Amino acid sequence: MGPDPILAQHLEDQKLKIGQQVVACWRTLTGRQSVRATVVALKPRSVVVALQRATGDYPLGYRLELPRISDFEHWSSDHGILFDRTG
Repeated sequence: MGPDPILAQHLEDQKLKIGQQVVACWRTLTGRQSVRATVVALKPRSVVVALQRATGDYPLGYRLELPRISDFEHWSSDHGILFDRTG
């Protein structure tokens, strides 16, 4: 059995810091959006990110507030942040 991906995500979330690169994921009427972003603010249950490229109706630098994994009621792999392991 391999490592638990949710536990790994939770451990990464505990080390989250401003300026860190992540992947922002959210849903719109046209489907799932996913783009690299930079953390610009941290809250206990959410994170504010700035998009690193334009996507759909969202321009470069657009800021989104997304739930952190600790907000188990609102976070999902389609609505929150994932950790960018590609560098």
